[in-house]
Amino acid sequence: MLKFKINPPTYYMWSNWLMTQWDLFIDHSQYAKNHQIRSKFQHISSHFKQPKEESYALFREVMQLIDCVILDVESLQYKPRALILSILYLVLGKTYQQFDETQICEQMPLCNSNLLSKEFIFNDLFSNFAFCCMGADLFELLPYVQYCSKFFGLGLNYDLPNAAKINKQYVLEVNEKKIILFHSLKIFFIFRVILKSFLLIKHITQIVWISLKEEKLQANKHYYSILNKESFIYYIFNS
Repeated sequence: MLKFKINPPTYYMWSNWLMTQWDLFIDHSQYAKNHQIRSKFQHISSHFKQPKEESYALFREVMQLIDCVILDVESLQYKPRALILSILYLVLGKTYQQFDETQICEQMPLCNSNLLSKEFIFNDLFSNFAFCCMGADLFELLPYVQYCSKFFGLGLNYDLPNAAKINKQYVLEVNEKKIILFHSLKIFFIFRVILKSFLLIKHITQIVWISLKEEKLQANKHYYSILNKESFIYYIFNS
């Protein structure tokens, strides 16, 4: 009897994936590197998964907001990944000082499409991220942003867990090892794909070479058969 185990994507899976994608986008995308908001706010760190307190605070804020959203029954009306993307938009916009918590709580629930216009430098950056990451348009997130904004009025806890307070340096060392392991695995998988592509090309080349060789052999056989027939006819007529 088949025992299928279905594991649908969860809020936490989407949040971890999107936060990782944002960090990669900020570090490796030429569009993000050359964006004017990066040069204007060079002192601001917007990474979620780096071994430092600023990143941990952003990560903790996002995860607590997700916990609050899940407890609200109205969240079932929305797509989880779009909700997570909207939370990231609000958290990062606040980080880049594009709006504060008062504006988020009071203005965002009543905002119109003009607020998400690409004329604002942060909207332009995040719009590019949303499109590259999920093919999403920023204007499609408007109802999600309006819904998620009401949770920013809640009091959040940014304290480290008890285990991290006891051995804070160990936590950072573990995170650094995880980051190194992540990049090592990424390089390994890229190398594996390149190797498989090379082996596939080599295999195709061998097949083509064998086919050409067989065609040449068949052509030679045909040529020699014709030559033998002509020699036989010539022998008969001249004997």
